[in-house]
Amino acid sequence: MRSTALRTTLAVLGACTLTAGLVLAEEKWLARELHGNRYYEADLALQCLIELAAGILCSMVARRGREQLVAAWVIGLGLIVGTFSLALTWNTEPHWYAAALLCAWAPCIWAGYRIGLWMVPAGRRSR
Repeated sequence: MRSTALRTTLAVLGACTLTAGLVLAEEKWLARELHGNRYYEADLALQCLIELAAGILCSMVARRGREQLVAAWVIGLGLIVGTFSLALTWNTEPHWYAAALLCAWAPCIWAGYRIGLWMVPAGRRSR
């Protein structure tokens, strides 16, 4: 039981850390390369890919039977952080961009979680 809770916690923290680290890196890189709407469009697309990767990580690290719980926690935490971010940046970024980031979070994490389940058959996942 203790091992399952630890692994669930590590999966949630791993997915959130992966997302935060990659988003910070890609935003720094994009800021040097692109400006205006091109930046926002590219950032949205790259963040969707990062979120897919985070969802895949949820499926692969969590114990069998806990993947959905981990994905739900990552989605919930991301929506909370995203809502605060939306409020803080409302007057500094295009509204469509901030809203699109928030709206894309849950479907991208869920899709990644489902891809992760498909990539690692149930019999080969951790028990």
